[in-house]
Amino acid sequence: MLTLPALLVAFVLQGSDPVHPDLADLRERWRGAMEECGVPALAMVLVEGDEVVHRVTLGRRDPGRDAPVTPDTIFYIASATKPFVAFALAQLAEAGKVDLDAPVQRYLPRFRLADPALTAAITVRDLLCHRHGLDSGPIVLLDAYTGEISEDRYYHFLARVESPGRVAYSNVHFTLAGRVIEAVSGKSWRDTLAEHVFAPAGMTRTTGYADWMYAQDDAAIPAEVVDGRARAAPVRKSDRTMHAAGGLGTSIDDFSRWLRLQLGRGELDGVRLLSQRATEATWELRSESKDDADFGATEGFGLGWQRGNYRGHLELRHGGGYVGSASYVCFLPELELGLAVVATGGGGAGALCRLVSTDVHEHLLADDEVKDPLPALLEQARANRERDSQRRSAEKASPRPPLTLSREHAEYAGVYRSEWFGTLTIDLRGSELVARLGELAVELSTPGEDQVRIAGQGFGEGTGTFELSGGQVVALTLDLDGPVRFAR
Repeated sequence: MLTLPALLVAFVLQGSDPVHPDLADLRERWRGAMEECGVPALAMVLVEGDEVVHRVTLGRRDPGRDAPVTPDTIFYIASATKPFVAFALAQLAEAGKVDLDAPVQRYLPRFRLADPALTAAITVRDLLCHRHGLDSGPIVLLDAYTGEISEDRYYHFLARVESPGRVAYSNVHFTLAGRVIEAVSGKSWRDTLAEHVFAPAGMTRTTGYADWMYAQDDAAIPAEVVDGRARAAPVRKSDRTMHAAGGLGTSIDDFSRWLRLQLGRGELDGVRLLSQRATEATWELRSESKDDADFGATEGFGLGWQRGNYRGHLELRHGGGYVGSASYVCFLPELELGLAVVATGGGGAGALCRLVSTDVHEHLLADDEVKDPLPALLEQARANRERDSQRRSAEKASPRPPLTLSREHAEYAGVYRSEWFGTLTIDLRGSELVARLGELAVELSTPGEDQVRIAGQGFGEGTGTFELSGGQVVALTLDLDGPVRFAR
C-alpha cells in the first residue's frame, strides 16, 4: 500500500512494458483468471500524472491465429466512447459553436419526444449527464445491432419516448449528442473527434470506423470461448453499427494518452485541446444517481463521465460492453492516477476488467484489509461453465425441431422490408432457413405451422406469422415494438 505523498513512484521495465513495483505480482494472477473466465485477450495501462507506470498485455488478439496482444492492438471500447463525445462537445462550446444549456431543438429541429414540454426544455447538457432517462429499444436495436437506422426511423421512434422522470443511463442521450455535433460542425461526429481530439492528442490508433479497425493486422477480434476454445464472436461491429454512444476502437497506448489528457486538465505534450476550466467542468456532478456501484460508490454523472469515489477519493469512470468485448477507464484526479482496461470474451471480459481495476485500486490505495474479488469471480466463472455445458448437452440431446411450414422452404426465402425496422433477409441453406435483420444474424424457428420465432442480440426475441396470399408468401409480421409487418 502506498501513502499518498508517495504515489508518484519509481518504476521498472519488464521487456518493453513499464512495471509498477506494487503491481508486479499481478500479471500471472490475471493470466490465470483469463483462462478460468474465457478471456482470450487483455490489456491494461496505469498512468501517474503524465507518465505511464504500468502496462500489461496478455493473450491472443485473434482467435483464428497466433497473434499476441500488443500496446498498439485496437480494441472496441463500446460505451467508453461517451466521455470522448462529451469532450468534443465541450470543445465546441468553448469555441462558441454550441451552448450546452440551450434546448436540443435549437440544433436538432426534428427533435420531438412524447412530452411537448420536455421536448422544448431538454438541453444539450441534460443529454450528457443522462438527466431525463430517455430510452428506446428500437433505436438501440437499429443503431447498435442491425445497422438499419436512418434519420426518419430515428426521429419516428424518438417521438414515442417518454421520460421516466429520473436520471437513467441511456445510449439515446449520446446518439442525440452525436447528432448535435454533426449539426454544429458540419461533419460526422467521428470525423469531428478524429480532427479535434485524436489527431492533436496523438491518438493514431483510435477510430470511429469499425471497417478500418478490423482491416488492421493489429486489431482485437471480439471473441468468445466455447468448450475451452476461442472463436470469433457471432456479432461484430461495422461502420453502420458504430454510433456516438458506443462507436470507438482504441489501443491501450492511446488510452494512456486519453488519461494523460484528462490528468493534464485538457493539455497533453504541450498541446492544449480544452481549457483547464472546461475540462474540469466535465467532471462536475450534474445529475445524481446512485444505482450503479460495480466499481465503487457512485454519486451520479458529470458530462460523459460517471462520477463516484474509491476509498474516499474522487473518481471519474466509464465502462463499455458489447458482444465479445469489454472496456473500463477511470481516473482519480486528486491522486493523478488513471487506469484503462480492455478485453475480449463473453461475460468474463467485463468481469476481468472489474478484477484488474479492483486489484490496482486496492494495491495502491488500501490502508486496511485488501479486497480480493478473485474468489467470487472464479466461483461465478465455474457456475457459468457448468450452466453453458448443461445447455449444450440439452441442445445435443434435443436438437432443434424441423421447421413447420405449409409451403416448400425455398418459397419463404427472400427479402422482407418494413418501413420502420428495415430489412429482414431469409436465405435457404441446405434444408434450413437462416435469417438476418439488417446485419444481425437471428435464429429462426417455427413453433407452429407458418408461425415464426426469431431471437438475437439486442432485442431478445420476436414472434409472429408468415402471411400467404394466392398460394404465395407475401409478408411476415413480427411482434417487436408491437406488430411490425415486413412485406416481401
